[in-house]
Amino acid sequence: ADNNVLFMEVLEKEAEKLGLHVLFHEKPFAGINGNGKHNNWSIGTDTGMNWFYPGKTDEARKLFVTAIACLAYGLKQHNELVRCCVAHAGNDHRLGAQEAPPAIISLYPGTGFE
Repeated sequence: ADNNVLFMEVLEKEAEKLGLHVLFHEKPFAGINGNGKHNNWSIGTDTGMNWFYPGKTDEARKLFVTAIACLAYGLKQHNELVRCCVAHAGNDHRLGAQEAPPAIISLYPGTGFE
């Protein structure tokens, strides 16, 4: 996130020097793709374990399901805060552009859960 913020600040300053403006809006104009700015979440341990990787063993899958249950519970408990942070007015403009509404979080666990 820090590199992203730094990049945006540098880009704005350099554009200003040229008399230009930078638009960081996801979809600044109807019908035209924007910058695609979005967030991907990952949660892991200091040993490199990824909580969102379902793994290949039953034990790993149990841990994955537990992590997803904890995430779902946290999102339910703090849904208004999460929505304010990730579903701002700019996302409303994106709807209708074959993108998921901002209230949806999707996760593909792989074929091990069939």
